[in-house]
Amino acid sequence: PLEELKVLHTGKTGALFNASVELGLILGSANKTTRTALMEYSNCLGLLFQITDDILDVTGTIEELGKTPGSDIRQHKSTYVSLLGLEQAKHQSYLVGSQAHDALNLVSYDTTILSALIDY
Repeated sequence: PLEELKVLHTGKTGALFNASVELGLILGSANKTTRTALMEYSNCLGLLFQITDDILDVTGTIEELGKTPGSDIRQHKSTYVSLLGLEQAKHQSYLVGSQAHDALNLVSYDTTILSALIDY
């Protein structure tokens, strides 16, 4: 179930992030190392977004989310929290964020803003 959820998230938000990054890489004529690193970054960022969304659905408030928390649970959706528990979901978030930072470390350009997105 966890691998299926990861595939779902990657095909969902991850695909949108990948398309955005890939267009920039094409327009910027990036070298292969940069392309590979930034595509890894965008994959991680998309997954991190979804894991964080799963966590916030359990821990967030209506003011923070703009929607009623707990909707995933009420709809019986598989989430990182429902499959792993809150603490392990947070740990996965940390691991995926670390992978994204590692990918950015391979890029020779200033990645300060991209790094800030990971930690947001």
